[in-house]
Amino acid sequence: GDSIDSRPFRVHGLDWYLRIHPGGAASANGDGMVSLYLRCKSAAEQNVAVQAEFSLALLRNDGQIDSMMSCPCNAFRRKRKGWPNFISRSRVLDIQSQLL
Repeated sequence: GDSIDSRPFRVHGLDWYLRIHPGGAASANGDGMVSLYLRCKSAAEQNVAVQAEFSLALLRNDGQIDSMMSCPCNAFRRKRKGWPNFISRSRVLDIQSQLL
């Protein structure tokens, strides 16, 4: 599906970005999911493997964590790491969830 990339950000001297599929990635369970992936731009450009362990959290309007997923140590090279079924799109759009 369609995707949106965040602005690159630098952590430990490497450039990273998030890729969000608002309508779900091809590997998602149906089109009602939001997919979220972390990509290491530096690893892909330099064709090197980078080991990383990370967590991604979705915050409510009040700054509290709504959803969080963690990923064990993975090798990044040209691949993305993340979740095809991070959160349902209906939950994001629900005004009661305070995500928008």
